[in-house]
Amino acid sequence: MMAFSLDNILAIATSDDTKLYNINTHTFIHTLPRGGVNIPPAFSPDCTRLAVGDFGGNVNLWDIRGIDTSGPPSTGNATAVTALTLSRDCSRLACGFEDSTVELWETSPTKRRIDPLPLRSAREPNFIRIFRHQTYYSAVRALGFDPDGRLFASGSDDGTIKLWNGGDGVLRGTLKALSGVRAVALSNSVLVATWGGWDDNWWDYGVTLWSLDTLRPIHTFYDRADASKVSIAENGTLIAVCFDSHVTLFDVANRTTIRTFAVVSNIHTMTFLPDNSHLMVQSDKGVFRSFNLINNHTTEGPTLEHLVQLPNTPLLHGVPVLHCKEQEQHYFAALFSQHKSPMPVLWIPKQISVTKWTQGSSMIALSCEDGRVILLRLPTSHVS
Repeated sequence: MMAFSLDNILAIATSDDTKLYNINTHTFIHTLPRGGVNIPPAFSPDCTRLAVGDFGGNVNLWDIRGIDTSGPPSTGNATAVTALTLSRDCSRLACGFEDSTVELWETSPTKRRIDPLPLRSAREPNFIRIFRHQTYYSAVRALGFDPDGRLFASGSDDGTIKLWNGGDGVLRGTLKALSGVRAVALSNSVLVATWGGWDDNWWDYGVTLWSLDTLRPIHTFYDRADASKVSIAENGTLIAVCFDSHVTLFDVANRTTIRTFAVVSNIHTMTFLPDNSHLMVQSDKGVFRSFNLINNHTTEGPTLEHLVQLPNTPLLHGVPVLHCKEQEQHYFAALFSQHKSPMPVLWIPKQISVTKWTQGSSMIALSCEDGRVILLRLPTSHVS
């Protein structure tokens, strides 16, 4: 059973759930988990509510005002998205592609209109591509913004790192790692990159630091294992590097290794708390582990106290949201104060084949196999 809203949203009710489909962008934008419908769904006249009845005689009323999903139609670049990152304030989205292209998008509403708008909101065309450059000889593998969003870096398989202005995309400089770049991260003063590859009949791996003031290398830590993720404290004093089965903590000032922690596999993100007391590690399935850098204590699972401090944690009406994955089903769960474990709040339809994802305080970005990028804007107003 189906129903149209006045703003071109189609509600499709099945025996399992109710899906919302945007007619303008030709994308599924949300899934409501109630099924067993025996009457057609109905939108309110102002398009803010959706009523869905089930076989049990219950009517579920959904507030759909917070749903704001965007996905770009084809932009002529059909290659895979290989890297994706949002600035902390979610005003900028950087994308890297298999064909060596780097793109920078403005995600905030603006009066300026620079060029056609391949990225479109479900309600208004407020996503603008600031620049698009194809400057590498190989795929872009790593992207990262500094804490203020003034700079972002892109790294490629050929070991090249480009430093760009976060505002207009102007190239600030080019750095060269010793091999293919795996990951990059920026503080307000330091850029750090992990790299690795085959050189002189040997596999070389390492972590190199550069000064953002001079663009000169500061130090290189060598290792025998591939490093896939890296995080740097905002004050630039600590660096966490994820290797195959452990995370190593480096002291930037003394250029020494401090300690090593065992971790779960397939780490997606690592973030220091603002006071550098803890390092938060999240796997690609949403499993959290918190390392206390003062007493070496490890805490399993997300804690509300820590999540609300992380600068890149999405907030849904003021409640922290985290990415989870069970088999091939991606979803986002909220950690409410009255619950001991996260509760699912947003399911990503399985029709959307997610390959990469990143997040900021008010937005989540998902990349698909066909090169599309979908932006989910979260309502951030607090509720009691």
